[in-house]
Amino acid sequence: MKIRKIRARQIKDCRGKPTIQIFVNGASGSAPSGTSKSKFEVLDYGFSLAKTVSYINSKLAKNLIGMEIETFEDLKKLNSVYLDLLGGNPRIALEFAILNALAKDQEKELWELLNPSATEMPRILANVAGGGAHAPKSNFDIQELLLSPRQDSFREDFQTARKLYRAIGKYSTKAKTIEHAWIFNKSAHEVLDIISKLLPPEVELGCDFAASNIWAHGSYHWHELGELDKRQHFKYISQLAYEFELFYLEDPFNQTDFEGFAKLLKENPFSLVCGDDLIATNLKRLKQAVEERAINAVIVKPNQIGSLLAAKEVLDFARSHEIVPVLSHRSGETMDATIADIAFAWQVPFVKFGIDGKERLAKLYRLIEIEERLNKV
Repeated sequence: MKIRKIRARQIKDCRGKPTIQIFVNGASGSAPSGTSKSKFEVLDYGFSLAKTVSYINSKLAKNLIGMEIETFEDLKKLNSVYLDLLGGNPRIALEFAILNALAKDQEKELWELLNPSATEMPRILANVAGGGAHAPKSNFDIQELLLSPRQDSFREDFQTARKLYRAIGKYSTKAKTIEHAWIFNKSAHEVLDIISKLLPPEVELGCDFAASNIWAHGSYHWHELGELDKRQHFKYISQLAYEFELFYLEDPFNQTDFEGFAKLLKENPFSLVCGDDLIATNLKRLKQAVEERAINAVIVKPNQIGSLLAAKEVLDFARSHEIVPVLSHRSGETMDATIADIAFAWQVPFVKFGIDGKERLAKLYRLIEIEERLNKV
Protein backbone atom coordinates (compact mmCIF):
# COMPACT_ATOMS: atom_id res chain seq x y z
CA MET A 1 0.00 0.00 0.00
CA LYS A 2 1.23 3.44 -0.88
CA ILE A 3 0.46 6.27 1.53
CA ARG A 4 -1.44 8.80 -0.56
CA LYS A 5 -3.01 11.16 1.95
CA ILE A 6 -2.49 12.09 5.62
CA ARG A 7 -4.50 14.45 7.76
CA ALA A 8 -4.41 15.12 11.51
CA ARG A 9 -6.92 16.85 13.74
CA GLN A 10 -7.79 17.37 17.40
CA ILE A 11 -10.66 15.42 18.97
CA LYS A 12 -11.88 14.96 22.55
CA ASP A 13 -11.28 11.84 24.61
CA CYS A 14 -13.84 10.43 27.05
CA ARG A 15 -12.75 12.94 29.71
CA GLY A 16 -13.35 15.84 27.37
CA LYS A 17 -9.63 16.43 27.00
CA PRO A 18 -8.05 17.02 23.58
CA THR A 19 -6.17 14.25 21.83
CA ILE A 20 -5.06 13.47 18.30
CA GLN A 21 -6.75 11.65 15.44
CA ILE A 22 -4.91 10.92 12.20
CA PHE A 23 -6.32 9.77 8.85
CA VAL A 24 -4.26 7.78 6.37
CA ASN A 25 -5.86 7.08 2.99
CA GLY A 26 -9.23 7.67 4.66
CA ALA A 27 -8.70 5.23 7.55
CA SER A 28 -8.33 6.67 11.03
CA GLY A 29 -6.44 6.11 14.24
CA SER A 30 -6.63 8.04 17.50
CA ALA A 31 -4.53 7.99 20.64
CA PRO A 32 -5.67 7.61 24.25
CA SER A 33 -3.85 9.01 27.27
CA GLY A 34 -3.58 8.07 30.91
CA THR A 35 -4.53 9.76 34.16
CA SER A 36 -2.34 7.65 36.41
CA LYS A 37 1.03 7.58 34.64
CA SER A 38 4.39 6.00 35.24
CA LYS A 39 7.34 8.35 35.43
CA PHE A 40 9.06 6.01 32.97
CA GLU A 41 6.53 6.55 30.14
CA VAL A 42 7.40 8.48 27.02
CA LEU A 43 5.88 11.95 26.72
CA ASP A 44 2.42 12.08 25.16
CA TYR A 45 3.49 15.04 23.01
CA GLY A 46 6.85 16.62 22.30
CA PHE A 47 5.12 19.91 21.50
CA SER A 48 1.65 21.31 22.13
CA LEU A 49 -1.14 19.32 20.50
CA ALA A 50 -2.03 22.26 18.25
CA LYS A 51 1.57 22.55 17.01
CA THR A 52 1.74 18.79 16.53
CA VAL A 53 -1.38 18.73 14.35
CA SER A 54 -0.11 21.69 12.33
CA TYR A 55 3.31 20.07 11.84
CA ILE A 56 1.80 16.77 10.69
CA ASN A 57 -0.48 18.46 8.18
CA SER A 58 2.05 20.94 6.82
CA LYS A 59 5.36 19.06 6.91
CA LEU A 60 5.28 15.44 8.06
CA ALA A 61 2.62 14.47 5.53
CA LYS A 62 4.92 15.51 2.69
CA ASN A 63 7.63 13.17 3.97
CA LEU A 64 5.27 10.22 4.35
CA ILE A 65 3.26 10.46 1.14
CA GLY A 66 4.57 7.86 -1.29
CA MET A 67 5.90 5.56 1.45
CA GLU A 68 5.12 1.89 0.82
CA ILE A 69 3.71 -0.15 3.72
CA GLU A 70 2.95 -3.83 3.17
CA THR A 71 3.41 -5.47 6.59
CA PHE A 72 3.32 -4.66 10.30
CA GLU A 73 7.12 -4.71 10.32
CA ASP A 74 7.16 -1.92 7.73
CA LEU A 75 6.16 0.47 10.51
CA LYS A 76 9.89 0.70 11.19
CA LYS A 77 10.10 2.90 8.09
CA LEU A 78 8.52 5.64 10.19
CA ASN A 79 11.81 5.92 12.07
CA SER A 80 13.23 7.75 9.06
CA VAL A 81 11.05 10.81 9.74
CA TYR A 82 12.00 11.27 13.41
CA LEU A 83 8.49 10.74 14.76
CA ASP A 84 9.82 10.24 18.29
CA LEU A 85 10.29 14.00 18.57
CA LEU A 86 6.49 14.39 18.41
CA GLY A 87 5.85 12.13 21.42
CA GLY A 88 4.12 8.79 21.90
CA ASN A 89 0.54 9.71 21.06
CA PRO A 90 1.03 11.06 17.52
CA ARG A 91 3.03 7.99 16.55
CA ILE A 92 0.47 5.56 17.97
CA ALA A 93 -2.39 7.38 16.24
CA LEU A 94 -0.43 7.33 12.98
CA GLU A 95 0.43 3.64 13.31
CA PHE A 96 -3.19 2.74 14.06
CA ALA A 97 -4.31 4.70 11.00
CA ILE A 98 -1.67 3.10 8.76
CA LEU A 99 -2.60 -0.42 9.86
CA ASN A 100 -6.31 0.24 9.39
CA ALA A 101 -5.61 1.66 5.93
CA LEU A 102 -3.47 -1.35 5.06
CA ALA A 103 -6.17 -3.79 6.19
CA LYS A 104 -8.71 -1.91 4.11
CA ASP A 105 -6.36 -1.92 1.11
CA GLN A 106 -5.89 -5.69 1.40
CA GLU A 107 -9.60 -6.27 2.10
CA LYS A 108 -8.86 -8.02 5.38
CA GLU A 109 -9.81 -7.66 9.02
CA LEU A 110 -6.99 -5.95 10.88
CA TRP A 111 -6.39 -8.94 13.15
CA GLU A 112 -6.26 -11.17 10.06
CA LEU A 113 -3.64 -8.92 8.49
CA LEU A 114 -1.52 -9.11 11.66
CA ASN A 115 -2.01 -12.80 12.48
CA PRO A 116 -4.33 -14.91 10.27
CA SER A 117 -3.79 -17.98 12.48
CA ALA A 118 -5.16 -16.33 15.66
CA THR A 119 -7.85 -18.42 17.36
CA GLU A 120 -7.87 -17.83 21.14
CA MET A 121 -10.00 -15.09 22.67
CA PRO A 122 -8.62 -13.20 25.68
CA ARG A 123 -10.08 -13.10 29.15
CA ILE A 124 -11.57 -9.87 30.46
CA LEU A 125 -10.27 -7.85 33.37
CA ALA A 126 -13.37 -5.75 34.03
CA ASN A 127 -12.95 -2.62 36.12
CA VAL A 128 -16.09 -2.55 38.31
CA ALA A 129 -15.11 -0.30 41.23
CA GLY A 130 -12.45 2.33 41.54
CA GLY A 131 -10.79 5.09 43.48
CA GLY A 132 -7.34 6.61 43.79
CA ALA A 133 -6.35 8.91 40.94
CA HIS A 134 -9.47 7.89 39.01
CA ALA A 135 -11.76 9.22 41.78
CA PRO A 136 -9.76 11.80 43.76
CA LYS A 137 -12.72 12.82 45.96
CA SER A 138 -13.28 9.24 47.12
CA ASN A 139 -11.80 7.73 50.29
CA PHE A 140 -11.27 4.46 48.44
CA ASP A 141 -7.56 4.16 47.66
CA ILE A 142 -7.45 1.15 45.33
CA GLN A 143 -7.54 2.43 41.76
CA GLU A 144 -9.40 -0.52 40.23
CA LEU A 145 -11.20 -3.63 41.41
CA LEU A 146 -11.17 -6.11 38.56
CA LEU A 147 -13.36 -9.10 37.75
CA SER A 148 -12.34 -11.89 35.40
CA PRO A 149 -14.97 -14.52 34.47
CA ARG A 150 -13.84 -17.93 33.21
CA GLN A 151 -16.55 -19.25 30.92
CA ASP A 152 -16.93 -20.85 27.51
CA SER A 153 -16.82 -17.72 25.35
CA PHE A 154 -15.78 -14.10 25.35
CA ARG A 155 -19.43 -13.08 24.96
CA GLU A 156 -20.41 -15.06 28.08
CA ASP A 157 -17.52 -13.53 30.02
CA PHE A 158 -18.64 -10.07 28.92
CA GLN A 159 -22.27 -10.70 29.83
CA THR A 160 -21.34 -12.06 33.25
CA ALA A 161 -19.05 -9.09 33.94
CA ARG A 162 -21.79 -6.65 32.88
CA LYS A 163 -24.37 -8.36 35.10
CA LEU A 164 -22.05 -8.22 38.10
CA TYR A 165 -21.13 -4.62 37.32
CA ARG A 166 -24.77 -3.62 37.54
CA ALA A 167 -25.25 -5.61 40.77
CA ILE A 168 -22.21 -4.01 42.39
CA GLY A 169 -23.51 -0.54 41.53
CA LYS A 170 -26.38 -0.99 43.96
CA TYR A 171 -23.90 -0.85 46.86
CA SER A 172 -21.97 2.16 45.57
CA THR A 173 -22.47 5.92 45.85
CA LYS A 174 -23.97 5.68 42.31
CA ALA A 175 -21.18 7.98 41.09
CA LYS A 176 -18.57 6.65 38.63
CA THR A 177 -14.87 7.14 37.98
CA ILE A 178 -13.51 8.46 34.70
CA GLU A 179 -13.41 4.81 33.58
CA HIS A 180 -17.09 4.30 34.53
CA ALA A 181 -16.22 2.11 37.52
CA TRP A 182 -18.44 2.52 40.59
CA ILE A 183 -17.22 4.81 43.36
CA PHE A 184 -17.42 3.76 47.01
CA ASN A 185 -16.79 5.87 50.09
CA LYS A 186 -15.73 2.84 52.08
CA SER A 187 -12.43 1.24 53.01
CA ALA A 188 -10.64 -1.13 50.67
CA HIS A 189 -11.44 -4.03 52.98
CA GLU A 190 -15.15 -3.16 53.11
CA VAL A 191 -15.46 -2.86 49.32
CA LEU A 192 -13.58 -6.09 48.68
CA ASP A 193 -15.81 -7.84 51.22
CA ILE A 194 -18.99 -6.59 49.50
CA ILE A 195 -17.85 -7.52 46.01
CA SER A 196 -16.30 -10.89 46.87
CA LYS A 197 -19.62 -12.05 48.33
CA LEU A 198 -21.40 -11.27 45.05
CA LEU A 199 -19.08 -13.37 42.88
CA PRO A 200 -19.92 -16.87 41.64
CA PRO A 201 -17.11 -19.47 41.65
CA GLU A 202 -16.28 -18.94 37.96
CA VAL A 203 -15.35 -15.27 38.49
CA GLU A 204 -11.96 -14.29 39.89
CA LEU A 205 -11.13 -11.04 41.68
CA GLY A 206 -8.11 -8.77 41.31
CA CYS A 207 -6.87 -5.27 42.11
CA ASP A 208 -4.89 -2.54 40.42
CA PHE A 209 -3.49 -0.77 43.48
CA ALA A 210 -1.59 1.90 41.49
CA ALA A 211 0.37 2.25 44.72
CA SER A 212 2.69 4.95 43.40
CA ASN A 213 -0.25 7.33 43.77
CA ILE A 214 -0.37 6.83 47.54
CA TRP A 215 3.42 6.79 47.97
CA ALA A 216 5.05 9.96 49.27
CA HIS A 217 8.13 10.79 51.34
CA GLY A 218 9.08 7.16 51.86
CA SER A 219 5.71 5.78 52.99
CA TYR A 220 2.22 4.86 51.79
CA HIS A 221 -0.73 7.06 52.75
CA TRP A 222 -4.09 5.30 53.04
CA HIS A 223 -7.31 7.11 53.91
CA GLU A 224 -8.44 4.24 56.11
CA LEU A 225 -5.12 3.32 57.73
CA GLY A 226 -3.09 6.50 57.70
CA GLU A 227 0.65 6.38 57.01
CA LEU A 228 2.20 2.96 56.52
CA ASP A 229 5.89 2.19 56.10
CA LYS A 230 7.01 -0.36 53.50
CA ARG A 231 6.74 -3.29 55.89
CA GLN A 232 3.26 -2.33 57.09
CA HIS A 233 2.02 -1.72 53.55
CA PHE A 234 3.40 -5.07 52.38
CA LYS A 235 1.62 -6.79 55.27
CA TYR A 236 -1.68 -5.13 54.39
CA ILE A 237 -1.44 -6.06 50.69
CA SER A 238 -0.61 -9.64 51.67
CA GLN A 239 -3.57 -9.72 54.03
CA LEU A 240 -5.97 -8.55 51.30
CA ALA A 241 -4.52 -11.04 48.81
CA TYR A 242 -4.99 -13.93 51.24
CA GLU A 243 -8.38 -13.00 52.68
CA PHE A 244 -10.05 -12.28 49.32
CA GLU A 245 -8.13 -14.83 47.22
CA LEU A 246 -6.94 -12.17 44.79
CA PHE A 247 -5.71 -13.83 41.63
CA TYR A 248 -4.38 -10.57 40.15
CA LEU A 249 -2.28 -7.92 41.92
CA GLU A 250 -1.24 -4.96 39.77
CA ASP A 251 1.20 -2.30 40.96
CA PRO A 252 0.91 -3.16 44.67
CA PHE A 253 4.03 -1.11 45.41
CA ASN A 254 5.78 2.06 44.31
CA GLN A 255 7.01 2.06 40.72
CA THR A 256 10.68 1.68 41.69
CA ASP A 257 10.26 -1.11 44.25
CA PHE A 258 11.36 -4.22 42.37
CA GLU A 259 12.23 -5.83 45.69
CA GLY A 260 8.70 -5.46 47.06
CA PHE A 261 7.19 -6.98 43.89
CA ALA A 262 9.63 -9.91 44.07
CA LYS A 263 8.82 -10.60 47.71
CA LEU A 264 5.06 -10.55 47.03
CA LEU A 265 5.44 -12.88 44.04
CA LYS A 266 7.46 -15.31 46.15
CA GLU A 267 4.65 -15.36 48.73
CA ASN A 268 1.90 -15.59 46.06
CA PRO A 269 3.29 -17.77 43.25
CA PHE A 270 -0.18 -18.75 42.02
CA SER A 271 -1.41 -15.17 41.66
CA LEU A 272 -0.50 -12.80 38.86
CA VAL A 273 1.76 -10.08 40.26
CA CYS A 274 1.59 -7.53 37.47
CA GLY A 275 3.81 -4.56 36.69
CA ASP A 276 2.36 -1.46 35.00
CA ASP A 277 3.99 1.71 36.34
CA LEU A 278 6.92 -0.49 37.34
CA ILE A 279 7.61 -1.45 33.69
CA ALA A 280 5.87 1.24 31.57
CA THR A 281 6.00 -1.06 28.50
CA ASN A 282 9.77 -0.55 28.54
CA LEU A 283 11.93 -3.52 27.53
CA LYS A 284 14.89 -2.47 29.65
CA ARG A 285 12.74 -2.31 32.78
CA LEU A 286 11.08 -5.62 31.91
CA LYS A 287 14.49 -7.25 31.63
CA GLN A 288 15.36 -5.93 35.09
CA ALA A 289 12.10 -7.34 36.46
CA VAL A 290 12.94 -10.74 34.95
CA GLU A 291 16.41 -10.67 36.49
CA GLU A 292 14.96 -9.84 39.89
CA ARG A 293 12.02 -12.27 39.54
CA ALA A 294 9.76 -9.36 40.42
CA ILE A 295 6.64 -10.11 38.33
CA ASN A 296 4.87 -12.88 36.45
CA ALA A 297 2.53 -10.56 34.49
CA VAL A 298 3.00 -7.24 32.72
CA ILE A 299 0.74 -4.51 31.39
CA VAL A 300 1.34 -3.54 27.77
CA LYS A 301 0.11 -0.07 26.76
CA PRO A 302 1.34 0.94 23.31
CA ASN A 303 1.29 4.68 23.96
CA GLN A 304 3.41 4.23 27.10
CA ILE A 305 6.33 3.41 24.82
CA GLY A 306 5.06 5.26 21.74
CA SER A 307 5.52 2.46 19.21
CA LEU A 308 3.59 -0.69 18.32
CA LEU A 309 6.81 -2.40 17.28
CA ALA A 310 8.35 -1.64 20.68
CA ALA A 311 5.17 -2.77 22.47
CA LYS A 312 5.22 -6.04 20.52
CA GLU A 313 8.87 -6.54 21.45
CA VAL A 314 7.96 -6.17 25.14
CA LEU A 315 5.08 -8.60 24.74
CA ASP A 316 7.22 -11.20 22.96
CA PHE A 317 10.01 -10.93 25.53
CA ALA A 318 7.47 -11.36 28.33
CA ARG A 319 6.05 -14.49 26.72
CA SER A 320 9.50 -15.97 26.19
CA HIS A 321 10.14 -15.59 29.94
CA GLU A 322 6.75 -16.99 31.06
CA ILE A 323 5.38 -13.59 32.02
CA VAL A 324 1.69 -13.11 31.20
CA PRO A 325 1.03 -10.05 29.00
CA VAL A 326 -2.08 -7.94 29.62
CA LEU A 327 -3.04 -5.49 26.88
CA SER A 328 -4.59 -2.40 28.38
CA HIS A 329 -6.54 0.71 27.44
CA ARG A 330 -5.99 4.12 29.09
CA SER A 331 -8.33 6.15 31.26
CA GLY A 332 -8.63 8.85 28.58
CA GLU A 333 -10.01 6.68 25.78
CA THR A 334 -11.49 7.35 22.33
CA MET A 335 -13.89 5.39 20.13
CA ASP A 336 -10.95 3.84 18.29
CA ALA A 337 -11.16 0.04 18.66
CA THR A 338 -7.89 -0.82 16.89
CA ILE A 339 -6.45 -2.16 20.14
CA ALA A 340 -9.11 -4.89 20.18
CA ASP A 341 -7.91 -6.30 16.86
CA ILE A 342 -4.33 -6.03 18.08
CA ALA A 343 -5.20 -7.89 21.28
CA PHE A 344 -6.68 -10.79 19.33
CA ALA A 345 -3.93 -10.82 16.70
CA TRP A 346 -1.23 -10.85 19.36
CA GLN A 347 -3.16 -13.56 21.27
CA VAL A 348 -2.86 -11.85 24.63
CA PRO A 349 -4.31 -13.88 27.53
CA PHE A 350 -5.99 -10.86 29.15
CA VAL A 351 -7.41 -7.50 28.08
CA LYS A 352 -8.09 -4.61 30.43
CA PHE A 353 -10.54 -2.45 28.51
CA GLY A 354 -13.02 -1.51 31.27
CA ILE A 355 -16.64 -2.69 31.26
CA ASP A 356 -18.79 0.42 30.77
CA GLY A 357 -18.76 3.66 28.78
CA LYS A 358 -19.07 3.86 25.00
CA GLU A 359 -15.33 4.18 24.37
CA ARG A 360 -14.60 0.99 26.33
CA LEU A 361 -17.61 -0.94 25.09
CA ALA A 362 -16.50 -0.21 21.51
CA LYS A 363 -13.42 -2.35 22.12
CA LEU A 364 -15.29 -5.13 23.91
CA TYR A 365 -18.00 -5.24 21.24
CA ARG A 366 -15.28 -5.49 18.60
CA LEU A 367 -13.88 -8.57 20.33
CA ILE A 368 -17.38 -10.08 20.46
CA GLU A 369 -17.72 -9.38 16.74
CA ILE A 370 -14.40 -11.10 16.05
CA GLU A 371 -15.48 -14.14 18.06
CA GLU A 372 -18.81 -14.34 16.22
CA ARG A 373 -17.09 -14.22 12.84
CA LEU A 374 -14.68 -16.96 13.90
CA ASN A 375 -17.58 -19.16 14.99
CA LYS A 376 -19.21 -18.79 11.59
CA VAL A 377 -16.14 -20.03 9.72
